[in-house]
Amino acid sequence: MKTHLQGIKFGSASVLSIGILTMGQALAEEIGELEHTVIEGDSSALIVITDPGVEEITGRQIEVKQPDTLGDLFKDLPGAQVSGGYAADQKLYLRGVEDKFANISVDGVVQGGYLNYHSGQLSVEPEMLKSVSVGLGAGSALNGPGALAGAVMFETKNADDMLAEGEDFGGYLKAGYGSGANSYFGAATVYGRINEDWSFLGSLTYRDNDDYRAGNGETIDYTASQQWQSLLKINGQLNAQNSVEFSYEHNELDGIFRYRPHLSQDITHPSADNRPGPQVNKRDTLSAKWRHEGASDWLDLTARAYLNTNSITRVDQFRLGYQSYGIDLRNTADLQDHHLVFGAELRRDDAKQHILGPNINSDGDENWPTQRGGEELEIVGLYAQDEWQISERWRASYGGRVDLYDYTDRDGKNFTDIGPSGNVTLSYSPLAGLDINATAAHVFRGVQPMEVVKFSRDTMNSDDLSAETADKIELGAVWQSDSGFFAKGAIYKQRINDVILFEGDYRVNGGELDTQGYEMSFGWMKDNFNVTFGLEDARPELNGEALQDDDFGLGTTTGRTWRASTSYMFEDQRLLVGWSMRFVESVDDVPEDVPAKDAYFINDCYAEWRPWAEKDITLNLTVNNVFDEYYYDHGTWGMNSATGLQRGFAERGRDITLSATYKF
Repeated sequence: MKTHLQGIKFGSASVLSIGILTMGQALAEEIGELEHTVIEGDSSALIVITDPGVEEITGRQIEVKQPDTLGDLFKDLPGAQVSGGYAADQKLYLRGVEDKFANISVDGVVQGGYLNYHSGQLSVEPEMLKSVSVGLGAGSALNGPGALAGAVMFETKNADDMLAEGEDFGGYLKAGYGSGANSYFGAATVYGRINEDWSFLGSLTYRDNDDYRAGNGETIDYTASQQWQSLLKINGQLNAQNSVEFSYEHNELDGIFRYRPHLSQDITHPSADNRPGPQVNKRDTLSAKWRHEGASDWLDLTARAYLNTNSITRVDQFRLGYQSYGIDLRNTADLQDHHLVFGAELRRDDAKQHILGPNINSDGDENWPTQRGGEELEIVGLYAQDEWQISERWRASYGGRVDLYDYTDRDGKNFTDIGPSGNVTLSYSPLAGLDINATAAHVFRGVQPMEVVKFSRDTMNSDDLSAETADKIELGAVWQSDSGFFAKGAIYKQRINDVILFEGDYRVNGGELDTQGYEMSFGWMKDNFNVTFGLEDARPELNGEALQDDDFGLGTTTGRTWRASTSYMFEDQRLLVGWSMRFVESVDDVPEDVPAKDAYFINDCYAEWRPWAEKDITLNLTVNNVFDEYYYDHGTWGMNSATGLQRGFAERGRDITLSATYKF
């Protein structure tokens, strides 16, 4: 199903909200083919309304809203939450569950490992993103091994995405300024066709941020950073049936951050206090892809080999490193009413901690951590996922995978797990424009390496540590009318069984992590105007108790969230304007010695103007937190009951960002 509706639609990602996971019909090439509705008119406008349970951030939305952090990127995406006020401390949550339970990839390359529970894990530059696709909760076999909480796929642009029809060479220069952190940023990108079979893209992006200002006017110390991204892609058509793609991305974040980047205070600690120091976060991603398109519909073969390295280095203290490399081989077959993807993958992960110097405790004494060995993980998986159009009104998505995990920890203990995952979604369309869906899914994940920052401590795996599994059921519906009205809704319940956590110094299976909730939205889209409203709520619990901010590595509880957005395109003036609102209710279900999480109401607006029709110059204005609200995101580490002080970082106050782009 792919329907084209005329009109120009710009809105927040809340337009795309709500629903149930139709088993990964969304995550582009790596997570299967998504059925969706494309709403387009002017070439500047594109919004994809996905099937329920799969959300997407489009490249067009990124251009208009100018995000510079993970929080900016995901703030309007239903089902997603990002904690922390600056790049080094931000963590992503899906329906209240931390991203370490999800599979995350960049251009199909897995971002494995859990480096430091006191720090953010994802290193992504929004400028060159083509799209971000998110599958919420346990789902498709194509989500990859062990995707207990879902999957997030970042896809970067290539030359074909940038070149207009008939063009052989192009590029753009971009410069901007943001008031919230006195930030300057710039980007330079060139792309072109070497000949009719080969093309390339090269890009450099740089951001320089000072310490940012919160809504009360306070400057938040030790949040300044510099960030670089370089991206190179080469695509080649070897012959009529074979093509290749090579890509390399380097992403680096430097700054003077606290020892625990998500903790804003000085603390008393016997081994390492929270003093600031130079830190460097790096990600290097290298991949090579080969595709063979056969003469028949049953042969479309793809092989991808990759190498990915993530690291956090505290200069003269330690380096945390996690490397993944592997290969994925899959075939896509279109057989009458079936769209079948099946394949195999092999992956190896190596995790290491290098001690570079001593920690310093609260008395100023040096404390040398113990240098220990690394950890290794190997995963072998077989998988298949089928999309079956049963009849005009009925369709089904179903699949499964079997994964073998072989994990050796730093003490030489070996844990071998093998298990199945499976899923089924049944969709029924009783009326034109209305789909009703029901989903059941089971996901298996073997034991993974522990947090790398804990390698030097007296922590260890319990001898009987075993695999985790997730079970999810979800019901939902989506309706779209010819007049432009739409509505979506879903309810879901998921349980992660035998969830792995720390009890004292031991890593054990600690019980059940349950999440239940709902998501809904409705709106109207007509010509150059749209308006949408949404509501969502997720309640994660560990063994019957609501998750709190101290449940590191598991998740946290956030308030029920109300969303609204609107936008309008003035075609003759080549001017787009938009406004979005987000109200998050307070959280009162907290322990007796911990205060409730306060509600907050955030407004953002944006505008894009092309002053001259004949010149490729674009001006963008974004105002985040228009009314300068002082607040703590509910995903941020909260109040310390012992000191009565807020431990995490308040969010940015009003942030006015202006940029200019010249395309040649």
